Amino acid sequence: MKKMVAIAILLLMTTGVSNASYLDDQLKEVDKNVEYSTPDQHARMYNLKKEYAVEVANGVKNPELIKFADYKLIDDSLYDKKLKDDELKYEKSVLPALRKNTKTVNIEPESVDFYNVYRIAERLIRANNLDYVNWRIAIRKTEVSNAAAFDGNYIVINTGLYDSVYESEEGLAFVIAHEMAHHILGHPQRTAELSYSLDYFDSLITAANKSKSNTSELNKLVAESRKLGIYKEFRKMEYMADAEALTLIAKAGYSPYKGVETLNFLNTFNNLSTIASTHPSTAERIESYNENLSVLDPNWKFVGKENIYNSDVLNCKKSSDRVSIVISKSKTSKNFYKVENKEQRLTRIAHIKYLRGEMKDAIKYFHMLTELQEDNYIPYLYLSLANEYVYNKTGKKKFLKHAKKSIIKAAKLKPADDYVIEQVKNLGIVNKKEKKQEL
Repeated sequence: MKKMVAIAILLLMTTGVSNASYLDDQLKEVDKNVEYSTPDQHARMYNLKKEYAVEVANGVKNPELIKFADYKLIDDSLYDKKLKDDELKYEKSVLPALRKNTKTVNIEPESVDFYNVYRIAERLIRANNLDYVNWRIAIRKTEVSNAAAFDGNYIVINTGLYDSVYESEEGLAFVIAHEMAHHILGHPQRTAELSYSLDYFDSLITAANKSKSNTSELNKLVAESRKLGIYKEFRKMEYMADAEALTLIAKAGYSPYKGVETLNFLNTFNNLSTIASTHPSTAERIESYNENLSVLDPNWKFVGKENIYNSDVLNCKKSSDRVSIVISKSKTSKNFYKVENKEQRLTRIAHIKYLRGEMKDAIKYFHMLTELQEDNYIPYLYLSLANEYVYNKTGKKKFLKHAKKSIIKAAKLKPADDYVIEQVKNLGIVNKKEKKQEL
């Protein structure tokens, strides 16, 4: 009897008890394969246009009262000559020092092209007026695929990331620019303050767990909620470092479309991000990157050219640890990098959205700008033009109403402006005095 049962079990194992097959199960997974495919995600970025520009949409009026970045256009022949002269200085003073092999227990110096790292970083520094201070960049031997910013303008790139992006000049430029952005935006200081707060809230939670009082659970919940708010601050800083890095690489003349290669590489790793994560998921960072990419100032590259043309080559040496380089500050530069304030960033975003005919966003951002610049007529004028554009497209009278309301406000602030006068007439607005005279 036992032998017959064993045979029956064996037959069940070999023949199966259902009609399902491995092929059927795998067919159910195909949609997920496509959704999570990292090559597809990578390809989508490469299919983007390689140059960013702002093309004015059909039917959009452009008073040209909002200007993009101020710069003096450098003659191409003069700029090319400057670059050749700089190249000679690189080869004479920097290359020999960085190509010199020295023994180290960390990495083999010849396996890291410090000269290439220097040239990318030096270009970023000069294009963005960041040469007022020394910069130190290290390549550390570890399988971890990340980079970090530490006190003293110190940037560390781990070999796990370096080895994956070093052949892409734009990819490596984005890595360096992201860490530079952390320094520019004061994130090491903010990180230290937030880390101190995390330790404090951890101690409160521990104390609440040990306490037997009636308020222990409430204290624990309050401390935990505040702790999670700190993690949110960490994630915000990462988004802002990505956005600021875009500014840096754009001014340095690197393609921001290729710069996303780094994020595409990171996207092949675990993308899980929770409310207790210090970093957003790479998928979220790419989405943020693309939004910022769509509103880049197309003239930033000319600003960078002017900065490079009017600056001198920065000296560089290997640090005493032999795994980092130190790029020396300029002895003559008196310029400093300018971080956009909220009004400047809003103006740029609203203006580019408007010119491209993305009026829903343009109206939102110009309205936000009017709240910061109540005495400035320009945002009100553009609000009127944007609402008029939507009215002409949709025929919805509420947009015409908003257009009239905005231009009336602009007329009160700047009644003699030609564009304001033209828009007032275009919308058929007649002031009360003129109406009485007609009667």
